[in-house]
Amino acid sequence: MHRSLAALALVSLLPLARPAVAQSGDEPGLATTTSAIVYGQDDRVEVADHPDADVQALARASIVTLVPLAGIDVGADGSVDLYGSTLQQSFGLCPDERFANQITAGFCSGTLIAPDLVLTAGHCVSPEAGRCDAIGFLFGYEHDGTSLATLGTDDIYTCRRVVAHALEDGSDGKRDYAIVQLDRAVAAPRQPATVSTGRSAIAEGTGLLMIGAPSGLPMKVEDGGSVRNSRSGVMDYFVATTDSFGGNSGSGVFRRDSLELVGILVEGDTDYVEADGCVRVNQCAEDGCGGENVLYAFHAIEALCASDAEPTLCGGAATCGDGFCSAGEDAAGCPSDCTESVCGDGVCAPEDWQSCPDDCVLTPPDAWTCDVEWYGTLDGCDCGCGVYDPDCDLTGGDSPDCRTFQVCGDGGKCVGALSGREGAACAANRTRDPAAAGLLGLGALLLLRRRRR
Repeated sequence: MHRSLAALALVSLLPLARPAVAQSGDEPGLATTTSAIVYGQDDRVEVADHPDADVQALARASIVTLVPLAGIDVGADGSVDLYGSTLQQSFGLCPDERFANQITAGFCSGTLIAPDLVLTAGHCVSPEAGRCDAIGFLFGYEHDGTSLATLGTDDIYTCRRVVAHALEDGSDGKRDYAIVQLDRAVAAPRQPATVSTGRSAIAEGTGLLMIGAPSGLPMKVEDGGSVRNSRSGVMDYFVATTDSFGGNSGSGVFRRDSLELVGILVEGDTDYVEADGCVRVNQCAEDGCGGENVLYAFHAIEALCASDAEPTLCGGAATCGDGFCSAGEDAAGCPSDCTESVCGDGVCAPEDWQSCPDDCVLTPPDAWTCDVEWYGTLDGCDCGCGVYDPDCDLTGGDSPDCRTFQVCGDGGKCVGALSGREGAACAANRTRDPAAAGLLGLGALLLLRRRRR
């Protein structure tokens, strides 16, 4: 049944990458790979409110928000509604906090870097077969301060494959990136952002601009950050003062003077603190706290170019048959690279999500007793179904037993916030049967905990 956005906004959906809430007086620290903070003045603004037309164009042409496909409702007329509670409902924010009444439907952010390639953080996307299929890449997710922009199926893209991926902390520094090939190439007016591919440190003090979905909100432009530490000796990431939150993971970070993509936000400090009997944005002086870690973008580009693929982003010419719909190619001239997905090709395209389970639904083990469509589709932890649901890896919420998209309901049972489905006792979610799952859940990547060295 097609539901209105107003109704969907009341659903108690917790963002996949819910940041930690610190008690007043706690020493700020790195809570998760997706947590962050406000430095000095909160510089986030709506896309429509940014005074630079070029920045507005960049946001609308090149920025995507990652949302669970299970959280997108497509009507018979092609209209699109999103599941999600308000920011206040999701985090218990004080009602006078900024953006408190806006929807929180996203969990990570990304930037278009080629006609069919999106750059995001590695902890936002699992390279395991099937898990990327459950993610929607949404263009145009913005708010004008009064209402959410109207969305259509042309704004939704899905994952054909993960082309490059890293999530590691090695002797030569940290790596946390993913490049995802979309189910189809974008069409104008959407276009890739300009990416810095050179291996050089960014100068300390350089002004930065970041665009993404803080705490899963409609995308915001953050135009007040700068480089605090270039880490020129290691050059894995640089430290910045961007006002970034959970949901900004994977957000493109640009040089303010040239709008050239130089990095992606990957980790930072605590987002919110308890105060006044509710939750407020954590604020630090411009030169305080630990700063935000922004991975140098060239690491992801080098990994892409070192693979068998040679898209034009790597300096080569477009080649029909290379598996990428590069600039200058189209469906008429190169159908093997540019033809849109159809049911049965193994690619979960937007139109397949509700009509082609062969492409979009993971095959559950034989012992699975619930509906096939409930298994591993990022729709919430379905317990009491015979075997472990991979969605139970999506950690979040206040209960240590229930997972993201679930609350511990009446009688001590986990209740799916999206579907209302009731599972077994909450404690049943704490035991995983590796043989039954056989798949690393997306949430396990989203919530890897790290401390700065």
